[in-house]
Amino acid sequence: MARDIWQSAHRCGERPCGILQDTALQSPKKSRPHINLGRAWFQRGQFDLALEEFQQAERVSFEEPPARQAIAQMLASVNMANVFIHTRRMEEAHEILKEAWLKHPHFAGTALLLSVYYLTREPAEAEKAEVFLSDAIAHVGDFPFAEWQLGKLYFNRAVARGLLGRCVAMKRDGWKAQRLDPDVSVKDLHCFRN
Repeated sequence: MARDIWQSAHRCGERPCGILQDTALQSPKKSRPHINLGRAWFQRGQFDLALEEFQQAERVSFEEPPARQAIAQMLASVNMANVFIHTRRMEEAHEILKEAWLKHPHFAGTALLLSVYYLTREPAEAEKAEVFLSDAIAHVGDFPFAEWQLGKLYFNRAVARGLLGRCVAMKRDGWKAQRLDPDVSVKDLHCFRN
């Protein structure tokens, strides 16, 4: 019963509304409600609506205190880039990510998406992916909300190292990834050069 009430407060059919939309409407000058609503749209595959919310979050972040502004801009940038990646607009994602990295270097979310960009290019640019991932791993403690991404950082770096033929380093990173994030499957990691 309580679960049904909670779900109905968060949905209108397949659309996230209720609390998420109300919060964004009642707090138009706060970035976090727009990021939360954008994530809800993203999870439902409503990429245009998600992008609008992430852009709004970035716009209003400039009026927030510096600490919140930095976090909001990092999250907005990463989420906008993620929309572009999912809609195969890779160059737009890359531009946002480069700018985000220059403003807020070392952020794990930015490094993860930059690695996706570099590892999925033809030809893959594993060296660049490895540099960003190694940097983010070294600085993960600088961002209190980034540690949950550590397993994914190690996994992507394992992929990069496999593409570079660095088999021992790839296996080490794969094991770390699996230890940190049990959902990560390392059985498909392969070293591509001997």
